[in-house]
Amino acid sequence: MNLRDKAMLVTVSISQWTARKYDKEASRKTAELYNTSVNAGRYNKVLIAEDEIKKISKIANEARTYVCNNTLAWGRRGENLLPSAHYFDFLRELGEIKTRFNDAVQSFVAVYPDLKDDARIKLNGMFNETDYPPTSKISNKFNFETSFFPLPNGDDFRLSIGDEEGEQLKAELTERIQSQFDEAAKDLWNRLFSVVQHMKDRLQNIGEPGTRFYDSNVSNIKDLCRLLPRLNIMND
Repeated sequence: MNLRDKAMLVTVSISQWTARKYDKEASRKTAELYNTSVNAGRYNKVLIAEDEIKKISKIANEARTYVCNNTLAWGRRGENLLPSAHYFDFLRELGEIKTRFNDAVQSFVAVYPDLKDDARIKLNGMFNETDYPPTSKISNKFNFETSFFPLPNGDDFRLSIGDEEGEQLKAELTERIQSQFDEAAKDLWNRLFSVVQHMKDRLQNIGEPGTRFYDSNVSNIKDLCRLLPRLNIMND
């Protein structure tokens, strides 16, 4: 079986302005007030009304959850394994989230000058103009990027080394990729086991004090079962 025909790697990078800033002077005065070391704590200013930033953060978290639910675990460098059969649905559904993210960013940029004026009043003496990016550049603090890559394989080695060493490296890489592929399949199995086990535990304990059965116990299984055909790389 050619693994490259079955899946690809995807990375989704989302960044945003935190609208928080460490205030050295406020931290020093707080330490003096409580007669403690300056290193005992850090005072971080909230630069902008949090409600506006949270609108963007909420969509960013939705995107991360979507990626987690609709891909399989792979490696430790931020990549996820995306079955090829799920590519177009993934691209469309994540694209819709990205559009809402960008729309929220543009809405924030539009009110940014007013939010900054409000902060000038609320922060009073702690307001510092240099804490704020220029209005013309604030949108650069937000980013939503998706990248796709083919699965590596032993043939990717193009090194000027001996044939024996090259074949050994190729075999090691192939074995490692197959192992990660098996772990990805196990990840899907574990997800299903977890929600079914939770359902079983709830049903067994019905009637006991403090035990309730929620609709989510059923909907979580139904949602995962809808995903299974997309994520079942081995088609087993």
